[in-house]
Amino acid sequence: MRRIFTNGNFYTFDSMKPQVEAVVVENGRFIDMGSKEEIMTYWSRHDAEVINLEGKTVTPGLIDSHLHMSAIAINLLNLDVTGLTSKEEMLHKIASKAKTLEPGEWLLGRGWDENLFTDRGIPTISELDYAAPNNPLLIPRVCGHAALVNSKALEICQYHSEMTIPQGGAIVLDETTKQPNGLILETASEIFKQYIPKYSYEDLKGALRQAIRIAMQKGLTSVHTNDPNFLGGLHTTYRIYDELLNQEGLGLRANLLIDHEYLNDLKEAGMVLGMKPCKLAR
Repeated sequence: MRRIFTNGNFYTFDSMKPQVEAVVVENGRFIDMGSKEEIMTYWSRHDAEVINLEGKTVTPGLIDSHLHMSAIAINLLNLDVTGLTSKEEMLHKIASKAKTLEPGEWLLGRGWDENLFTDRGIPTISELDYAAPNNPLLIPRVCGHAALVNSKALEICQYHSEMTIPQGGAIVLDETTKQPNGLILETASEIFKQYIPKYSYEDLKGALRQAIRIAMQKGLTSVHTNDPNFLGGLHTTYRIYDELLNQEGLGLRANLLIDHEYLNDLKEAGMVLGMKPCKLAR
């Protein structure tokens, strides 16, 4: 199938023709580019579909050099509170989400940023308890270096004042009561994560499929993505991407960034830098 895209503002990153008005695409590849006049003069004689871009700008596919596609996927499974502009709005979303869950089921989310809140206020533990009285809650900040928890979450992890907090982390205390105020920092989240049920393989795969489609809709054609710690290790990470990209043919190109703790797994699987798709032991 041959298509002519014309009347566009194409940035080619080709030093010979850095900017053109029209291109010809055949079987997913660019086969010609130039001015609207020269492209139409030559190619309109051939069987081709002509698409008028009406002056729209077109760039080559974008490459993200470092991201976590799995984090985007997991966000799709949980409560998204990114971009909210008030504490009240966030508490309302938490309360609405809690009503959809069974008592005792974890309410997970991510993305709050108090700098966007009109009052700059961070929800207190009493406010979080009121919004989700029957569900343990863990909602990391947009940066991932802080999170909010409620009393149910503290109860499940059996928090007490003498508890050992992982190095580098903190459970922030109220200055008056000396009790947790709902804010935790850095590695303290590990105390809570050990009590959160793991996602099923199909849940992760379905969410990653959706995340890949979102990335492509935004103009990304290739990603360098770091995911083993989110997806359960090297083998699961490779298996999911192999099934989605190679078997389902979703179209995104992916360079999988592997953390150093998985180097032995890489060696045992016989994987090397730049290798073509391979089959790993399941």
